[in-house]
Amino acid sequence: MFRGTVNPTTGRLEWALQDRDVSSEDSDLSPELARSQYGDMLHDHQRNRLYRLALERAVGRMQSSGREAHVLDIGTGTGLLAVMAARAGASRVTACEVLRPMVKIARQVIAENGYSDVITVVPKRSTEMEVGHMAGGQRANILVSEVFDTELIGEGALVTFAHAHKHLLERDCIVIPSSATIFVQLMHSEFLWCSHKLEPKKSPVDLRVPSSWQKCPGPPSLWDLHVEEVKVPEQLKTISQPAEMVTFPFHDPDLSPDHSAPPVVLQASEGGLCHGLVVWWTADMEGSELSMDPWNYQQWRDHWLQAVHLLPEPIAIRKGDDVSVACNHDDYSLWFSVTKEKQPPSTAIERPICTCGSHIAWSRSRVSMLNDTQRSDTYLRALTKVLSGKATVVCISDGSLLPLLIAKASVPSLKEIVTIESSSHTSRVTREVGTRGTVFTLAKISSQFPNL
Repeated sequence: MFRGTVNPTTGRLEWALQDRDVSSEDSDLSPELARSQYGDMLHDHQRNRLYRLALERAVGRMQSSGREAHVLDIGTGTGLLAVMAARAGASRVTACEVLRPMVKIARQVIAENGYSDVITVVPKRSTEMEVGHMAGGQRANILVSEVFDTELIGEGALVTFAHAHKHLLERDCIVIPSSATIFVQLMHSEFLWCSHKLEPKKSPVDLRVPSSWQKCPGPPSLWDLHVEEVKVPEQLKTISQPAEMVTFPFHDPDLSPDHSAPPVVLQASEGGLCHGLVVWWTADMEGSELSMDPWNYQQWRDHWLQAVHLLPEPIAIRKGDDVSVACNHDDYSLWFSVTKEKQPPSTAIERPICTCGSHIAWSRSRVSMLNDTQRSDTYLRALTKVLSGKATVVCISDGSLLPLLIAKASVPSLKEIVTIESSSHTSRVTREVGTRGTVFTLAKISSQFPNL
């Protein structure tokens, strides 16, 4: 079984292999499923309505051309889309699902709705399937799938659709969604920037960081968050109109998209610092649009959010300036380049990788905490009240930098500070910040927990 975990190096959600037997449909995954996104997706009424309408139109188009509708549902999960296809009048539906306990659930849902004779459930990944696995041993002429995440392609949509076109679908098939487009928009946000880089000026004492940290690209992944919940304009201000960045033609039988997109030029609607991009996608659902546009958000959902790309350093711009945005991607992720200089039509962008180590040691929420001046002041005031005599302070930390703040505060009664870090990563970044001052006359740093 695979479980979603956050990779501390990339900051991305990844699937980690768990020592659980899920080869049987009788495996009990109730706790895992209760914490999964299945419930959120099933209650996403806008998503479900648009998929249902798109399937009704697609099946109707096939039938009006004198052809039976054979639908392939990739990643059927609970079987919802497969049942929608059957209700729309599809003659045959092939639904594939790799997780065996979900296969059992899908079959139960399908039987309960009376479509067991129409829907064939295949317990495989679609990329492991051949025509022989399809209902009737024939290729499908309609593909429906929901293998998308906040970045659109993070669940392998490009690989999945390309394989299906080559091995499982008729060449003139209908695909739902037929295409999807990534949108970008320039933004100014000191609020979000404080979760990206350690800001020494926000420290209550003279805390310094290596100059190289300021040029670090940061985490390699986009930041998934509810942009529509960030206060505008107090916490986030858009400083350009949105622009279409790249479109993925899922309907193309020769789908093999280039891994770069031509740069787009955004004109600054006002001056100031550009901290990055707001990123979202829209999908074409047989004439209707499924959109994650944060400024026209129609339903709360957690399984799809918007994303933010934060720059290595803010860019100062004036109203009317042209800003060039380029995008590269692999099969699973997107990354961007933002500059006031003109970029060539085919721009190869080096994928952002943390070079300073702080983004490996600290999550974005942790960086925000470290930049919280009120929080640091509160800790320092409380500690200075209780320290007396030649005190030795022991801090069991997780890269909190609190020991360095105490040392830099020059508390008169302080004899020594010992900080025990939870990992070699937090130990290293604490040392790097500490060596920028005189704190090592007081602070001792260890990355090993004692046997307490």
